[in-house]
Amino acid sequence: GLSASSVSILRFIYVWNCILLVVLCTLAGPGQGFNTQNSLEIWVKFLGVTKHPRYKKREGVLVFELGMKFNGKKQFKKAMTRYVLAEKKVVNFMKDDHKRVRVTCDWDSYPWVCLLSKNSRSDSWQIVTYESLHAWSTKEG
Repeated sequence: GLSASSVSILRFIYVWNCILLVVLCTLAGPGQGFNTQNSLEIWVKFLGVTKHPRYKKREGVLVFELGMKFNGKKQFKKAMTRYVLAEKKVVNFMKDDHKRVRVTCDWDSYPWVCLLSKNSRSDSWQIVTYESLHAWSTKEG
């Protein structure tokens, strides 16, 4: 795969090409041969750019994001387990069925929650709810 810096450079090029394409389409006017939608779709497919990040197993602490995509709930559960072990957090897998996985903080006073749901438009699973901002203490044990 590509390194993180290569992906950043490609995304930068993609954004500038999108801006240039919009400017050219605006200057050319309607019906002048520029097809913005097709051009954008070609660039998105070529660069593999999506609006939402896809989970990739890496060394270090995992950072979950709203919209992050996973290949399946098994991959998500492994990533979550790795995260909570590394961060010494205690969570509960409150819901685990054929279309969603809900993980909540074991401490009632903290609203931390992560909900993974099956994306009906693709064959992936996606974080649809993620509340991470709070003063989460670790449980030593």
